[in-house]
Amino acid sequence: MSLLLIEGWDSLSALNRKYAIVGTPTLSSIIKRNGTRSLYAASAYHSITFSFSDVSTLYIGFALYPYTISSTTSFTSCFLRFYDSGTGQCGVGLDSSLKFVVYRHLSTLLDTSILGLSTSTWNYIEVKVTISDSISLGDFQIKVNGSTWLNLAATTDTKNTANNTINSLQIGGNSSAGNLYIDDLYILNTSGSKNNTFLGDVKVKTLYPNGNGNVSQFDGSDGNQVDNYLLVDEAQDDSDTTYIESDVVSELDQFTFEDLGETPDTIYGVGARLVAKKTNSGTRDGRASCRRLSTNYEGDTFNPSTDYEAHDYIWEDDPSTTSAWTGTGLNAAEFGIKVQA
Repeated sequence: MSLLLIEGWDSLSALNRKYAIVGTPTLSSIIKRNGTRSLYAASAYHSITFSFSDVSTLYIGFALYPYTISSTTSFTSCFLRFYDSGTGQCGVGLDSSLKFVVYRHLSTLLDTSILGLSTSTWNYIEVKVTISDSISLGDFQIKVNGSTWLNLAATTDTKNTANNTINSLQIGGNSSAGNLYIDDLYILNTSGSKNNTFLGDVKVKTLYPNGNGNVSQFDGSDGNQVDNYLLVDEAQDDSDTTYIESDVVSELDQFTFEDLGETPDTIYGVGARLVAKKTNSGTRDGRASCRRLSTNYEGDTFNPSTDYEAHDYIWEDDPSTTSAWTGTGLNAAEFGIKVQA
């Protein structure tokens, strides 16, 4: 699978449910591109960190709304920074003319785009980053609304550490007094047979439970197993106010969801987000569940902690057909949670 993350920011009650945070990035309901909220990174070093397995090449796409910006002059002032085990490799920023700049850690300027963005305007940005001491042409690109604005020259050195890999990125604020809004984010690598290159301008749509699914085996915070969907249908999780729970291995709760309300050209992936915690010592394992055409399909095992955390599983294809999702197939699907062990 190539698709590592899809994020629309609508379902998190707090960013640290899912991400390591630097400073105090926030979620804004005032300026957003799609859905109800965007990521807002104000002033210096307000960003999120997303970690993954070592890769040499990574793609990231996101809608960007630069509200105010000061010039990027080094890796540390980039709004998008790529790391190898905590040490910077290279980053992408905006100069005082809102032109894209690429820096290798710590202060080596690799290139500047000819064109610049406008403030207070949404644009869809896509970056292909490859870490190497001598990249090939096309290995490091920045696209804006599908057009290539920057393409690092062949033989450019994008590697700062001894490794030609990255395993985390930070996106958001920087050391300049800039204010950025970010929405409709995807991150992917090249490990799979699909979703392994630029996806183009996409949006991330969040759907919420609206009915009981095939199975309701968890106990609700209201003291029964009836209409459990009403306990997990809030726009953002409400911690211990309403919830469902189970300590019985193999028990399952499934829900129907809102329809898309539109017919998309392409659905690149469908993610289930489970906000869960364990309430006792010892281990507990869970899995996301997808029900299609009378068959249940499970995601990877996750291990909840004693604090609420968001655990995602992405199905790039409809598991019942092993082909791309359709709007009809998604509207008919149920999703839920299983006690695995």
